[in-house]
Amino acid sequence: MASRSDGRGKRHATKPCPNSIEKSNRIYQCSPAYRVSSNETEIMMEIMQNGPVQAIMQVHEDFFHYKTGIYRHVTSTNEESEKYRKFRTHAVKLTGWGILRGAHQKKEKFWIAANSWGKSWGENGYFRILRGVNESDIEKLIIAAWGQLTSSDEP
Repeated sequence: MASRSDGRGKRHATKPCPNSIEKSNRIYQCSPAYRVSSNETEIMMEIMQNGPVQAIMQVHEDFFHYKTGIYRHVTSTNEESEKYRKFRTHAVKLTGWGILRGAHQKKEKFWIAANSWGKSWGENGYFRILRGVNESDIEKLIIAAWGQLTSSDEP
């Protein structure tokens, strides 16, 4: 059953969560988190073999205004650089990668990442960011874990 709060600390049962599995007694266990190399190829292999990874990146003002395309931080050349100041770090999920032809037919490599700011931000909650150049420290700290079915009393 799903539940909701009435705002005063009381929880109320609501209708069951809609899903394709009516009832499941599967129990999954997660491995301890482990660090993945900052090497572009090794990050790609981890995603391909074990699924998405967490990346910690630097967030600049211009990232909040991202709409579409491949993100790259724009550094201001004048004194109003306060507009482009670094805010903090932010965790995102790297789910894949790709290559696009940019200006003058130059290939641009990128990561595909899921943000946690909702589907109205970016490309339906996702963004693309330059790959292989540690843009905004996206490749500096990569964390992964894997889940494994440990028991089930289902037939």
